[in-house]
Amino acid sequence: MMILLALLVVLSQPQQVSSEAIVNNLIFAQSIEQKEPKLAFTIRNKAVRSAFDISTGQRTEALNKALLAELVRTTAQMKFGRRQFQGESEGEYHLTLISAVADWKNPLIIPALVDCLGTGGTAMHTLANFGESAFIQVHTVATKSSEFNVLQGALLTLDLMIEKSTINQYHRTQLEELAWLRLSKSSGGVGPLSAAARLAVSTGNPLLRARVVELSNNPQKLDEIGLRDKTEQRLFQNIANDALK
Repeated sequence: MMILLALLVVLSQPQQVSSEAIVNNLIFAQSIEQKEPKLAFTIRNKAVRSAFDISTGQRTEALNKALLAELVRTTAQMKFGRRQFQGESEGEYHLTLISAVADWKNPLIIPALVDCLGTGGTAMHTLANFGESAFIQVHTVATKSSEFNVLQGALLTLDLMIEKSTINQYHRTQLEELAWLRLSKSSGGVGPLSAAARLAVSTGNPLLRARVVELSNNPQKLDEIGLRDKTEQRLFQNIANDALK
């Protein structure tokens, strides 16, 4: 009975919901997660979407921290896959959470967004804007990750950092070394290799630019580093040539 009443309260809330009410709903959803996962998801989804009705500057610190904690929880669960609730997948909810957390623009969100690399542009652009504060964590992912989408997201984020001029010369040198490494072997297919090509060109290093030209003009060189699929080779050539313009 209490759960049904709670659901009615949540679904009947007005458009503008207070920060405190959203936090309480997230806490309540957590408390019923085990027994009522479907209802918990409905409450969470409503609560997070209500956060967008509050301007970023008006959100309380408690709300921002609650959204961050929810993102960390959901990211961890996403690694195991989740079924759909109420016609909306956990993946869509995850993207909504990323956008809500990214609005905070507090360095506290950096680790959580690094864990979201590979999910799209919001995490990448937000991390790139943090520049030096996020560089080491993103660089570590770009150096060590072997997951196709995560690696590509990390490399593109580093490329954005150069574009936004948010990193120092020492770190730019580290990026040159990373770009050369990633252009020496196709790790993860055409996506990460193409992202590495963009990064290489953005560094302004003439040797790296020459390496990208060499790969884009010579399919045999792509064969040698492990990119042997002809369709992927043509895709790489198109992306590399676009970066070289």
